[in-house]
Amino acid sequence: MDNVESSQSEHSQLGASALDKFSELGADVVEYVETETRRAPFKALSCAVVAGYLLRNLPVFALFGVFFRLALILVRPAALIFGGVKLCQLLADMNPPSQRAE
Repeated sequence: MDNVESSQSEHSQLGASALDKFSELGADVVEYVETETRRAPFKALSCAVVAGYLLRNLPVFALFGVFFRLALILVRPAALIFGGVKLCQLLADMNPPSQRAE
């Protein structure tokens, strides 16, 4: 049981450190964009206009919709498989295999 608790604490620590790294990376990206925008405002405005034009005229949101619907379709089987695997692990931990008499 201690192994399970230590494993869970390690996973939560890894998740927290990954989240910290991700937030630091996000802060660095925001700082970089702000610096470049102040340095070259016309270039930043041009990039924003081009990005807005592409988002408006390309079917980006339709593609996101397709991916979202596909993910929703695949969530149920994935959750069922994941639950089955966890149930098998739980049952295996509760009933260790009996040793054969030789």
